[in-house]
Amino acid sequence: MWKNLYDSLLQILAGPWAKYLSENGAQGRLVRDTFFNSIYPYSGLILIGITLVATLLFYFYFNNRFGKYYKVRTWFLWMLFSSLIIGICTFILSKSLLSSFMCPTNLLIIWQSLINLFYGLILFFILSLVFQAVSIIIRKLFHIDLSSMGSRTPF
Repeated sequence: MWKNLYDSLLQILAGPWAKYLSENGAQGRLVRDTFFNSIYPYSGLILIGITLVATLLFYFYFNNRFGKYYKVRTWFLWMLFSSLIIGICTFILSKSLLSSFMCPTNLLIIWQSLINLFYGLILFFILSLVFQAVSIIIRKLFHIDLSSMGSRTPF
């Protein structure tokens, strides 16, 4: 699953693996295998974990405690902040996993981090829609207010 999600975009942005393998030989194959077996799965876990925690924090902690987080601007900044953390964590993880290779890997690592940052933005938006819909449904069906945001949230 992760291979398909990340690999197609990485090859579009950083170039096809065939070109990389022809330029770097055996080291290139090891780098590709590291991406397929380690970096892609860990990037997916980072993406899901951080986005889920950030969305839950935004909707069920900060909005219940402080009234100033009801604005679209704050939602957008929180989404950017969580995606930036995803990109940085992906970069650090990829750099540590590929530090032993002699062939150039920085371009691949940077693109992988940016791809994960982009996916973080999309997933945060989708989870925001889901959490808001669930909150509204529960409030209407059971008269339980999971979030003090009500209809004042951006989504």
